[in-house]
Amino acid sequence: MLYKRIFREFLENKIAYISVALIVMLGLGCVLGGNSGDDSMIDAIEDFQNKNNVEDGFFVSYSELTDDIKQELENENVEIEESFYIDLETEGNTLRIMRLPESIDLPVTDEGKLPDNDDEIWIEKHYADRNQIKVADTDSDRINFDDISFKVVGSGSLPQYIYVLQNLTDLSSDTKNFSVALVTKKGYEKIINDSGISADKQVKQYVYKLKGNITSSDLKEKLLEDPSVFLLAFVNADNNYRINYYVADCALVKKATFIFALVFLTLMAYIISVFTLNRIEKESNYIGTLYALGYRRGEIIRHYLALPVISVFVGGVLSLIAGRFVFSYLLTKDSIDLYSIPDFNIHMPLYIVLFGLLVPTIITLMIGYIILGIKLSSSPLNLIKGTIRQGLKIRLSFSFLSYIARFRIRQFFREIVGNIVLIIGMFSATVLLLLGVGIYGTISNYSDHIVDDVNYNYLYTLSCEMEDIPAGAEKIRIKNMTSYNSIADTDLDITMLGIDEKSSFFQLPEKIGKGEIIISDDVSEKYGIDIGDSITLYDSLEEKEYSFKVKAHVPYSVGLYVFIDYENMEDEIDGNITNGIVSDNEVEFSDDAMVVSTTKLEDYKGIANSMLESLMLFIIALVLSAAAIVGLVTYLMLKFMIDKAVFGISMLQIFGYLKKEVNKIYLGGEAITVIAAICISLYLGSFVVDRLMFYLTAGYSAMLHMHIEPVMYLYMALFELVVYIIIHLTQSRYISSIEYTDILKNRE
Repeated sequence: MLYKRIFREFLENKIAYISVALIVMLGLGCVLGGNSGDDSMIDAIEDFQNKNNVEDGFFVSYSELTDDIKQELENENVEIEESFYIDLETEGNTLRIMRLPESIDLPVTDEGKLPDNDDEIWIEKHYADRNQIKVADTDSDRINFDDISFKVVGSGSLPQYIYVLQNLTDLSSDTKNFSVALVTKKGYEKIINDSGISADKQVKQYVYKLKGNITSSDLKEKLLEDPSVFLLAFVNADNNYRINYYVADCALVKKATFIFALVFLTLMAYIISVFTLNRIEKESNYIGTLYALGYRRGEIIRHYLALPVISVFVGGVLSLIAGRFVFSYLLTKDSIDLYSIPDFNIHMPLYIVLFGLLVPTIITLMIGYIILGIKLSSSPLNLIKGTIRQGLKIRLSFSFLSYIARFRIRQFFREIVGNIVLIIGMFSATVLLLLGVGIYGTISNYSDHIVDDVNYNYLYTLSCEMEDIPAGAEKIRIKNMTSYNSIADTDLDITMLGIDEKSSFFQLPEKIGKGEIIISDDVSEKYGIDIGDSITLYDSLEEKEYSFKVKAHVPYSVGLYVFIDYENMEDEIDGNITNGIVSDNEVEFSDDAMVVSTTKLEDYKGIANSMLESLMLFIIALVLSAAAIVGLVTYLMLKFMIDKAVFGISMLQIFGYLKKEVNKIYLGGEAITVIAAICISLYLGSFVVDRLMFYLTAGYSAMLHMHIEPVMYLYMALFELVVYIIIHLTQSRYISSIEYTDILKNRE
């Protein structure tokens, strides 16, 4: 008998139940779609790297390895392959030119083919796309390097350049201005021999694959023991951001989104429980009669939870469908644009399917059983009489207020539970909205101010010390270090700069003594370190740790940097230290081989802008989802409250109140609640998003401060208010449609 009413109940409140399913679809669809896209991308990259024999690491030597060393390493089960490269300028951009690999780090081609002739070139796919370079066998663009030209015959991805960073310490990739390219062995020789570029300018990089029991540490130790080898860098694949940064990036996002999903589903379950409680209060005499007829409380609870659970389950199914075919593409687009990977198909792992189907249902059942169980604990007689608790009763006197004002206050307290849920729902949606706007504002602000603390226009990394420093330039020393960050749960790159105490490019507040260091503000905030504390830095090349006392911290926002005295650096740091110079003007070098890399001031802004471009679709998805959740949650809660107050509305009409006045009494008070909820949510939500931004960007080698322009808070408030006004108008029409005659004939 009970379950025959389910279909009639659905028809009477179909919009409410459909809204529940849609909210679950939107909120959970974002989470499941984003995670399935990330998982699919991770699987595709791992498959690509395994099939194409990605390196176990690389090292850079000052000079070429001898045949004897190569043979010795081969005998130790180490496969070594030359991966020399040279960075060349082309139309204001930089391409890293490498020879076609033989067996390690094999490319995959998405369009065209690999080069066969010495005048053909293959380029990374994002560089081709963002610079609108045609790739074809017959009609293709050409890339020019001074007096030498290559025909573009193919584009694709390299397994060791998933994250296309020019330097491993770069904050992000900028594939419009820097990327990698492949030419044939003869084409590479043509660059070296015919272009007038010194062969010494090429970087002598070797990639390796380990076989048997030998480790990267064993290999590095053997190389360091050989007096003929002078290592400039040694990086194993586990510490190579180009190869595996995407794993940490996706892991952090997955953790944050699943936490959001659990909070969101708990909120939804509570909203549904409030709606069901309203039904129980309206049908209390009917329920008491069922008790008297012998029905058990569990049977009645299951009856009243049936439709909500079905709605949530359908919403879970829809979230899987929307996540698979809509959100997975929208939310993975930023990763596809950021990382250079082959095309892949999105699939949903079993754990995501089970999460979408089971978790919403289980949470709804658990919360529903607890709340309804408490509500239905009254005796059958009290239920039949309708004397179960109807809401919060207040005994305050508001005689100095108008009747309508007094009614609104009492109505607010009667519906205190619903109003609290409405505020929490508004808060959850506002956090999503703030996150989308905050990501945009944060990266835009970072891009606008990234070079505020940089007083040079060029930074040159050199292969050896430069004796004659040109006017307007200064020499520095550079050492790439790492330090473990507990929030990101990984080692972050920190660059150590050796600075002369009289430097005009770096304004250091105090003289740096032995055992002391000055850190950037970003390092101070990222690691929670202040003046007088110690910081531990790790040199992965030499496998040594160094501990320094923090003397001061200074603003420097292009990454994580620490500063040490130029002279002290050589005494306190063992092993290789890279030389460099900074300058206001471009420096002409007598020997081009001295320059390992060049960083221009505009390169920093280009990297930040590239981050923003890759995240735009993600930002749009967050904003649209927030708008939909605001509308649906507000609609549900207002409808629940009005349904509960139908008898009161009809009585007011009998007493002669106009429909306009009835709307003012029941919806006017809720308008104040919504406006208050918007203001509270924007204020408290900004703190939540600030902390959330800190955790989401914990893996970046820079400190990104949450930034939202003050006027944007006004725009967001107006945006949410407009959504509410639309819902308000629909509910006004609903109140106007209530006929008191049908209500009264059901009353004794």
